[in-house]
Amino acid sequence: MDHVQKVIERFRVRHAHYAHGHPKDVIVGLGGQFFLRKNSQDAMHEFHCYLDNGHGPGLEEFTSATPLTVGSPQQVIEETLSFKDHVGHCQRRLFLFDHAVLPLKMIVKQMDLLGEILPELRKGFAEGRPADTPDAPTYDSLVAACSEHSDGYLLLPVTRSLEHPTGIDMKIVAISAGLGQPSSTRMLVDCLVAQITQDLPNAEAEVMEVRDLGHDLLNAEFTGVRSVGVTEALESIAGADGLLAVSPVFNAHAAAVFHLLFEVLDVGALEGKPVLVGATGGTVRHSLVMDRDIVASLHYHHALVSPVSVFAATEDWGNPSALDRRIQRAARTFVRVLAGWNGVSGSEVAAGDDSETDGRKLSGPVPDDGLGPVQDFEDMFTAFGH
Repeated sequence: MDHVQKVIERFRVRHAHYAHGHPKDVIVGLGGQFFLRKNSQDAMHEFHCYLDNGHGPGLEEFTSATPLTVGSPQQVIEETLSFKDHVGHCQRRLFLFDHAVLPLKMIVKQMDLLGEILPELRKGFAEGRPADTPDAPTYDSLVAACSEHSDGYLLLPVTRSLEHPTGIDMKIVAISAGLGQPSSTRMLVDCLVAQITQDLPNAEAEVMEVRDLGHDLLNAEFTGVRSVGVTEALESIAGADGLLAVSPVFNAHAAAVFHLLFEVLDVGALEGKPVLVGATGGTVRHSLVMDRDIVASLHYHHALVSPVSVFAATEDWGNPSALDRRIQRAARTFVRVLAGWNGVSGSEVAAGDDSETDGRKLSGPVPDDGLGPVQDFEDMFTAFGH
């Protein structure tokens, strides 16, 4: 619990640091595990049978290292409610049922038992809850929040203003780590650049082909000596107002040459810099590489990663309309991150409240990506009769 407490506190501090609001406004979700029986003796005896078959740690080690509670309904209620004494009030609770190789029949039984104690848990969570604790977000609340903005987007607050003595509103560097010529990675980069520069007509965009620097980057990694090309590339990245970072995916990670570029960056070069992440791969199974590999690397550099990324699988190029919608959404979200971070209001991004660019306004509803509303867990439990 000490580790969880430190992680949540870290999120609260960074939430305020990036001017998203007060630390107490952070939405917190906690995970948990339990195994329920009518009395604790039966719960301990039966769970031992499942746990021992899993060839994992023993019950004492398991419960000390995880939020697992094995016992009676009252024990689970008391242990679960005690979490708020450590981390404060939270908005979401997620329970893991299919652990310790439990059979499906037992998993369903545990879900039924959760339904029986759920009213008591809700009552306990509500006790002592400060009035200014934010409610848990729902699909309807997010839609309502978006509708408060004329362009249908939730904008990041303006946190600082940058000067541009050259007269160019913004400089965007698009990093393409494609290995071939032509490559699907470069195609995705070009599509993103076209969308961004359409929304920001005064922006200067530079496309950087990392493959052209491959040998020099490897030499810089081994010797610490940078060629003229590598030096110019790093200076260009450091001087950009925003980056596009797009890489192909091989064997569940981004291309090695992509990581080489970021390994030779100077410390602080990406500090607070907005970055739009993209990737290409053979199938959609590789899309998680963006979060697990690329985004993790950018967070290490303290970059400000745009919340919407885009992945293009081979089959996506045969369905350009769906891919175009995702590109448009990712690019427009990045524009708003970039605009807010550079002290430009949403209306100024499109060069005026009512101005149009190439026959269409920058403002408008979020493009439909085919993902409908997600059913609330409370509705699901109600459907089960709880």
